[in-house]
Amino acid sequence: MKLVIGLLIGATMTAVIACGGTETVTVVETVVVTEIKEVKGDTVTVKGDTIIKEVEVVKEVKGDTVEVIKEVEVLKEIRVKGDTITVVATASPSVATAPEGTSGKIVAAVADVGPRVYEMYQLVYPYSQRNHNLGIYETLMNFDGVDLSAGIAESWVLDTDGITFKIHTDVPYHDSRWGNVTAEDVKFSYERTGADGTKHTGGQIITDVYDAFTVVSSDTIRMDFKKNDVRWANPHRLNGNPVLIQSKKLFDEKGEDVAGLTANGTGPYRVIDHVTDDIIVLEAVEDHWQRNAHVKNIDIIEVPEEATRVAMLRTGESQIIQIGLPSIPEVETVDGARFIVGDALGNTGANIYLPGQLYSKEMDDGTPNDRGSSPIVSSPWVGEPDDAADLASARKVRLAMSMAVDRESVIEVLLGGRGCASYLFTTDSCNPFFQEKWKIPYDVAGAKELLADAGYPDGFDFSLFIPTGMSSTREEIGMAMVPMWEAIGLNVTVEKVAYSARRPTMLDRSISDAWIFGHTDAQTRDGYVGMMDYFTTRRVWNPGYEYDQARVFEDRLAPLVTEAEQDVVIGEWLQWVSDTTPDIPVATFKVPWAVGSEIKSWPLTIHANTWPSELWNIELK
Repeated sequence: MKLVIGLLIGATMTAVIACGGTETVTVVETVVVTEIKEVKGDTVTVKGDTIIKEVEVVKEVKGDTVEVIKEVEVLKEIRVKGDTITVVATASPSVATAPEGTSGKIVAAVADVGPRVYEMYQLVYPYSQRNHNLGIYETLMNFDGVDLSAGIAESWVLDTDGITFKIHTDVPYHDSRWGNVTAEDVKFSYERTGADGTKHTGGQIITDVYDAFTVVSSDTIRMDFKKNDVRWANPHRLNGNPVLIQSKKLFDEKGEDVAGLTANGTGPYRVIDHVTDDIIVLEAVEDHWQRNAHVKNIDIIEVPEEATRVAMLRTGESQIIQIGLPSIPEVETVDGARFIVGDALGNTGANIYLPGQLYSKEMDDGTPNDRGSSPIVSSPWVGEPDDAADLASARKVRLAMSMAVDRESVIEVLLGGRGCASYLFTTDSCNPFFQEKWKIPYDVAGAKELLADAGYPDGFDFSLFIPTGMSSTREEIGMAMVPMWEAIGLNVTVEKVAYSARRPTMLDRSISDAWIFGHTDAQTRDGYVGMMDYFTTRRVWNPGYEYDQARVFEDRLAPLVTEAEQDVVIGEWLQWVSDTTPDIPVATFKVPWAVGSEIKSWPLTIHANTWPSELWNIELK
């Protein structure tokens, strides 16, 4: 039995524009030739190939003449072949139209500009988030915090074994000597980012999830999965620590050192100059292939002292400044100043890590892990792995340290009420996954009793490492912890140094001092997989934890497809975290950017705390 559906082309909307102008219309093009293979009840199995496309068309009307300027995007394709129906999200960004008056200049003052490094393999956190947040480089996909849409990738087809990207072939690098983006560039960018020894945070996901990258044609690349993993999209999307597309030709001809120093992206801003730990000078790309900026020139300057940044906003020397939440009252006194917060994601937080809990006796491949036999038991919060009683005492120490923290006072006094209390790693109290039974009470007397039960009636001495130059809010919270712990008899020595100085100890699992950092709320279901990974032997970077149970949860959650299945595992994970109390979450918060009266608007989709993002959206008065 055959059913042939005819060809429908050119269902268009028309409009009359009396004085001329342009309009965008949608053309729905349906090409269907199918054969009904079998009908059972409400189920129809088809054979053949079906494609349904929606194409947006920009038209210009001049008098009585209508001229089609350009087809600008394929919105959706539904492919039916055999017994398989695939919905392919192929939404492209709208055609870049030059904003009126791409001109003007602004200065953004941040705590840390960072090194002049642009090659992916060499980029360490937090600079792995800098070059796309500033609009210098781009990714295969755009992301609004919920949905993926086309970036350098024009379209893609996702199946159970991997993903195939068709890329735009008209995306030029900032330096025209290196031509346009090719499928070879995409392959190189991913392989280089995930290569052995990579410093890039995103390299871990690439090696975990992807098995091979194959150039199919000049505009098509296939990426095969190593395993089904909910994190498959993380490297592709314009958020976090993604893979940025870079020129293979530049790397091959000039070498690793030159490529590392050379900013040669495809984004709406190009780098005119970069002086390490001083300034990045940006200039808008004219007629950018995807999105044009309103502001012509932007200087990103390093001003370590927050009080100085606030003073610069007051005097008009800077139009955008990075602040901490304790500075909000001072900024509110600046005439015309206001705060900008992105609509999606962007939560950061304060989390006290208690490292040395290295309990996994095997690596992921089954080889022995010497660290698991000799964790850093000199720390009171670390127990002997084969001694259940000692492990229980170590957990009492961790719980006592957490009970000593007055989270509500931290939120009220330091965060100005802008925050959510945290009691569990990966989930704050505002998260829909949170349950009241996991709340840890503020109880000084109870904390002292737990310490005595654990064998520390007189407390103990320890060091607290507070990374500088990354979050003034977190630095303030770290210092606030000291008197709280002193109240239960602990003696704290504070060490405030640059994060980069201590990062090697996280890579080799030798860090032993308690320390404060972020990573307190997963925010998305796929985010839980990545944050479980912090507690395993797998991760290149690690805050000082290796638990086999975390690896088990990660392996259970990663391949799940339905939210119902994912939610069950996430709930069990959170119960395990509550029972174990490996660390001391304090609070999550979103720190706004402060802007001066010269800024007319700055629509932000995804919030970023360290680098001003979506700069192309900024408009001046």
